[in-house]
Amino acid sequence: MVELTDRLAYTRVCGLTQIFWLRNGERLNVAQDTNLIISNDGNLIISQARLSDVGNYSCGAQNVVGRRLSDPALLSVYGIYLFLVH
Repeated sequence: MVELTDRLAYTRVCGLTQIFWLRNGERLNVAQDTNLIISNDGNLIISQARLSDVGNYSCGAQNVVGRRLSDPALLSVYGIYLFLVH
């Protein structure tokens, strides 16, 4: 399991703050990918890191006052490849 911590400092002002995550500038849809979870404290949890998860991740927070993004953090995934020879 890989856990990326929320590196964005923000203040909850004027109501609810929505937390979201981006990979390579594209918003992650955690509702469609069961491998991704945003915890109650805003951390992104990747249950089983895959090569397709490699990229620059940013955390975002948004409310009625505005929107802020963290600096990107690079996630690298290393794996073992097995080749079958017939």
